[in-house]
Order: sequence, then structure tokens, then C-alpha cells
Amino acid sequence: MMGGSAEATQRWRDAVMAHHDPADGRLEWVGGAPVPAPVRVVAYDDAWPGQFESVAAGIRAALGGAAIAVDHVGSTSVPGLPAKPVIDVDLTIADPGG
Repeated sequence: MMGGSAEATQRWRDAVMAHHDPADGRLEWVGGAPVPAPVRVVAYDDAWPGQFESVAAGIRAALGGAAIAVDHVGSTSVPGLPAKPVIDVDLTIADPGG
């Protein structure tokens, strides 16, 4: 959480580190199932790497050493490639149990 309080950072850390299996075996979606929508592809935006770095900095700040790797992945990570304007992040964390 960029610019957040220590309490907000801890809430973020707890939420990211938590793992929950649905009791009924169904997949759960954060904020509900996605609504079908047209896919919008736009020209490459030179701001995407900076947007990723901002998100990655917040993740690293919240997780500290538990964040083994925070990588920019997907089409917005490829310079010059038209893409959906969504920053994809691949996060590798240390095993919270060990």
C-alpha cells in the first residue's frame, strides 16, 4: 500500500498471505465473477513499465522479504506490443508455513 499507514500495510500483508479453500469446492472470484465485456486492445503505452513499478513497490513494501519475486508479465510487459491496458503481475512469495 503506497502511502498507507502501518495498519493498512499489515491488513494488505495479511490478505495477500492468506489462503482460503472454498468450503463447497467452487471457485471464488475477488469482487464477483467477471462480467463479459468486449476486449479493448490499445497501442503500447510508455507509461506501463512505470505503472508496474508503482504496483510492485507497494507489494514489496507490504510483503518485505516474503516477496521473492515481483515480475511484470503479460502483453503490457512487451515494449511496442499493442495490448489490453491491464498491468499483469506475477508474484512469488516465500512459503508462509516454513
